[in-house]
Amino acid sequence: PQFLNLPASVDIHEATSVETLLYNISVIDQSGNDTVSCSISSTTPTSAPFIVKYRTGTSATISVSSVTAVGTVIYEVNASDAEGDPLSYSIQGCGSCAVQITQGGQIILRTSIASVQQYSYAFYIRVADGTTTSQEVLAVIINAGAVTLIEAVDYESNLTQFAITFDVTDGKNAATPGTLTINVLDINEPPEFERTIYYTTHDECCNGREFSVAGFTVTDPDGDTFHYDFAPGGDDHHRFQISATTGRIRYQVDYDIDSPTNMPADLVFIIGAVDARGQTGTTSLIVTITDRAEHSPEFAESLYTTTIYNDHQVSSAVFYVSATDKDYGPTCNALTYILFGQTDYFAISNDGLIRTTTPLESIVNDTVLSFVVQATDGCGSSTNVSVEVTIVPGTTTGFFDNTSNIAYFVGGLAGAGLVILGISFVIFRMVKHGYVFRKESCFQRKSNGNHTE
Repeated sequence: PQFLNLPASVDIHEATSVETLLYNISVIDQSGNDTVSCSISSTTPTSAPFIVKYRTGTSATISVSSVTAVGTVIYEVNASDAEGDPLSYSIQGCGSCAVQITQGGQIILRTSIASVQQYSYAFYIRVADGTTTSQEVLAVIINAGAVTLIEAVDYESNLTQFAITFDVTDGKNAATPGTLTINVLDINEPPEFERTIYYTTHDECCNGREFSVAGFTVTDPDGDTFHYDFAPGGDDHHRFQISATTGRIRYQVDYDIDSPTNMPADLVFIIGAVDARGQTGTTSLIVTITDRAEHSPEFAESLYTTTIYNDHQVSSAVFYVSATDKDYGPTCNALTYILFGQTDYFAISNDGLIRTTTPLESIVNDTVLSFVVQATDGCGSSTNVSVEVTIVPGTTTGFFDNTSNIAYFVGGLAGAGLVILGISFVIFRMVKHGYVFRKESCFQRKSNGNHTE
C-alpha cells in the first residue's frame, strides 16, 4: 500500500476538543484485494495524544482527472431504505473539498481541479432516513501527475528522446526532483494518399482498355517503396484490374452499361498503396462509366397501318408510333420524332402520338395516305418506319354530313321561299279582285263613266 497524502502538516489550536478529527489519511493498494491496516508506529514525543480510527461503514476510492469539467458526476451513492423512507445525503469532514453531493446521492465536481495543490481528499458520505444514519468513506484521487501527449511525435524527425524533470511539493515539504525519460520508437507507417477521394470518367469499352489517369499522389513516411492494389473489398465487381506501378484501372471484361443491373455505370473502388513491409494506405476512386451509341432506335413494326373516317375531328389522336433504344440513358435513349411524305394532314409529337391537322372530308373514300416516321436518339442515330392511313366514309351518310351541302341547302331554301311568296300573291289577287292583272282600253273607261269621246 501507499500513502496518498503524507507527509503533511496540520496546525491545531490549544482549545481543540477531544475526538476532533485532525486529518484524513488516504491510502491506496494497487492490488485492490488486500486488506489494508493502518496504525501509529511512533510519535515524537512519545505517547502523543493522538489515535487512528478506522472509518465506519463501507469505503471506496475513485480517481478523477485534473481536467474533468465542473459539474461532472464522479460518483453515485447506492443507498436504499427498507421502509421506503426518503433519504438525505451529506458530506462531512471535507469543508474545502472541490465536490458536493446532491439530494439524489450524486457527487459532482463543483469547482475546477486543474490547478489544485491538494491531490487527494477523503471524507464521509452520510446517508440518513430521519431515524438512523449510515456512513461511507470515499477517497478521491486527483490524477494531476499524469503525463499525456499533447502533440504528435515522429521518429523520422530525428527527435527521438525527451527528458522531463518534475518537482513536487505539498506546500510545506518538497520531494527530490525526479526525471522521466521518454524514448520515441520507430514504427512502420503506411503510405499516404494526398486526397481521400479521387474521380475519373471513362467510356464503356472492351477487355484490356485502360482508364484515364486518376492522378494519385502518394508518399511513404518511412521512405519505403510501394505498389498499387485493390484494398480488401475495393473491387466488388471483379471486372477490373489495376496496374501495380501506375495505379491505372483497366477492364478485364467487355463492359457494357446498357445492362445496368449487371454492369453499373457508377462505381466506387478502394485503392490501396502497399509498402514493402505490408502496410497499406487507402483512398476512394469514384468512376463514372459513360455510354457509347451502340444502338439505333427500334420500332415494334416494320409497317404501321390504320383506318380512320373522313369526318375525323381535326387535332384529335390517330394512333401511337413509338420506338425504343437499347443504349443506356438518359442521353442516347432519349428519342424525338418527325414526319416525311404526306404531312399536310398529320403531325407527330415527341411521344410518338400522330394527330390530324386538317379536315379529311374532301379526300376520296378509300384513299391511302402514306408517310414516314423517323425516330432519332440523343446520340444522333435514326430509324425510319412507314405508315399508311386509309380514309373511309364517315360514321353517318346524311345530307348535312358534307359541309358543301349546307351551302346548297341554304340557297335552295331561299329560292323556295321566293316561290312560295309569289304563289301567295297570286292567290290573294284572285280572291279579292277575281283576277291577277287587267289592262283597260280608253273606250272602256269612258263608257263606264257615261260619257263618250
